[in-house]
Amino acid sequence: ALGVALSQLVKKARELTPVQKALNEVEQKGRENAAEEITRINALNSILHDNTRSIEDRKTALDEIQALVPDYHGALTDEGTLINDNTSALDDYITNLQRAATAQAAFDRMVDLQRQKLEAQLNVQRKQAELNAANRRREQTQNQVITAGTEYSIVYEQQNVSSAENALRAAQAVEAGIDAQIDALMELINAANIAPTTGRTGRGGSGGSGGGGGDVVEEVTYASDSITAQEKLVAELTKQWKHASAAL
Repeated sequence: ALGVALSQLVKKARELTPVQKALNEVEQKGRENAAEEITRINALNSILHDNTRSIEDRKTALDEIQALVPDYHGALTDEGTLINDNTSALDDYITNLQRAATAQAAFDRMVDLQRQKLEAQLNVQRKQAELNAANRRREQTQNQVITAGTEYSIVYEQQNVSSAENALRAAQAVEAGIDAQIDALMELINAANIAPTTGRTGRGGSGGSGGGGGDVVEEVTYASDSITAQEKLVAELTKQWKHASAAL
């Protein structure tokens, strides 16, 4: 019994919910997006602190670091001594970069999920219309005069109603699952508490992830506005489905 219980626990641990899977994928994508620039910053910082490198190389690294992070106030004396080495500014930059990259990945995923949500909502409306039609057919059959074949027809129509109810519940479950993922990603974005990264905005240069925390916030705000507009569209389409189901 203990072995069975342990096996079930292991199986459950390996099974990720769609929400957890979405969060894991977003966080992984965020790490991948930020990795190149973080590696670059760390490499430049390593050169800057390497006393075996020439002063020219170290000054070049310092200039590149300060171009990315103006709040870093390090300086090299003529003898090559590093002063005002406030590495906390670099740590803050990397933290903001990781947050922005994760938020951007979450935003990208939310755009795709919102398309899925719209499709799921329309599918729920279709299934509701089919259920309404099945209920009407069952009621019409029940109101007919009992004949030899009517009892079979009632059973048949009841089976159709049950199938339509199951299909509606399945469609609603899909929509609920998408909503849960969107809510979790919004929480992730809000928890990131992104502030604009010092030194640069946008997505960085050649292949870099950039530090554009401010831009991500603007894009998420735009996404929220787009979601509201799509919800209004769904509400209008819902009315159309109601008219269509009434005609069935």
